[in-house]
Amino acid sequence: MTLVEKIDQLLPQTQCEQCGFEGCLPYAESLSKGESQINRCPPGGLPVMKSLAALLNQPELAIDPECGTTQPVHTVYIDETLCIGCTKCIQACPVDAIVGTKKKMHTVIQSECTGCDLCIPPCPLDCIYIKPSEEEFFPETGLSDMQKVRADKSRARHQAQQKRGENRTTITKTLPPQEKVLANRSSDSDMLSLIAMAKAKTQAKHQERE
Repeated sequence: MTLVEKIDQLLPQTQCEQCGFEGCLPYAESLSKGESQINRCPPGGLPVMKSLAALLNQPELAIDPECGTTQPVHTVYIDETLCIGCTKCIQACPVDAIVGTKKKMHTVIQSECTGCDLCIPPCPLDCIYIKPSEEEFFPETGLSDMQKVRADKSRARHQAQQKRGENRTTITKTLPPQEKVLANRSSDSDMLSLIAMAKAKTQAKHQERE
């Protein structure tokens, strides 16, 4: 296991960006190069900071206040009676923990939510709220058992989302000009409509040839 992988294993994988990086892995990469401090992960708090200090043989530090403060473990939920289906929360979620379609009610998959809170600011109706976790316990060092389970799942979901984004970029480059504009303006959920349009066009061409 590389140093980056060892560091990444110690992080809570909330993908919250409070450390100043777009996810836990970029932060781990920066730490491995000695370019960042070990105290920039509020979700992990002092326990994670201590585990990083031990791994990297560095002195322990207080959590950097510029990154935020450590909050109790939590998830979020959507007041579905207010949701208008704008999809902004879906686009903001780094682990695909929100499901829904345009102009339809959205909901949070509680078992997949990391509590990153990235979906809260873009919500135009302020209908996303924090839900305290049943587990409030923080170990002296490292992640709790519940955090480790969530970390493994969120890492996999975040990687899958990134891979899907890379595939989308590759597909978009091969589209005709008009469809390329539509794809660039679309959210991930809209990409399904674009694919459906492409399939329908292909089927129509086949019918013409027959």
